[in-house]
Amino acid sequence: MKSPFGKTLLALAAGLLVAFTAHAEEAKATAGPNKGKLIGTSPDLAEVVIGDDGILSVTFLDSDNKPVAKGSRSAAVFAQLESGRQPVEMVAKDESLVSAAPLPKPDGYIIVVQYRASADAKPTNTRINYAMHNCGGCNLKEYACTCTTH
Repeated sequence: MKSPFGKTLLALAAGLLVAFTAHAEEAKATAGPNKGKLIGTSPDLAEVVIGDDGILSVTFLDSDNKPVAKGSRSAAVFAQLESGRQPVEMVAKDESLVSAAPLPKPDGYIIVVQYRASADAKPTNTRINYAMHNCGGCNLKEYACTCTTH
């Protein structure tokens, strides 16, 4: 005999899963002001932009998505290549940190951005699939795609 309690519990779990998934997709649905990938959370938000030339930049943003001074924020970037993890040298330029050289070619690997809101803060790691083709849904570069369907 099946319990009505079991059916209610199953329905509640399914509802929570749908709500969580919708919330996660909603949070992902915004691109940065330069059509890049947003990382972190306000007030410690940053945008990662990869130019067609392979130069990666990390720009720190305020709650209105406007660039702000780097201050004590930092970002370390690594390319996860088949041959192993390769650090990407970052240099300060205006409000941003910019890669000193283009990212290794070809794309198709993971970029790890280790972000710190201050020198003594615990780092937050964000993994980005480095893919430079345009997404057919949102028309952004695939690394910054905001589509919720894939």
